[in-house]
Amino acid sequence: IFAEHKMIVKNDLQIAKKANMKSVVLEYNYLLENPVIEVGQMLEDLQMTFATLSKATAILQDNGILVQIAGAQRYRIFMYKNIIDLFEK
Repeated sequence: IFAEHKMIVKNDLQIAKKANMKSVVLEYNYLLENPVIEVGQMLEDLQMTFATLSKATAILQDNGILVQIAGAQRYRIFMYKNIIDLFEK
């Protein structure tokens, strides 16, 4: 599992970096420590505006890294799909 985890993180980090937005990489790094996240808490922890965080989140969603699992607007909850899937195997 460790080797697969390392490969997933490496691939997903490359995707985040390709977005060429600091906010995407910051959010991705936050995901590594918090695989299930709530937008309001992320706003507070990362000290981003809602608009900036929403753009970064959309990029991670479009690339299949993040999946929304509950909520709406500032109260959305997401999970880091690839890591959660790995531990469900």
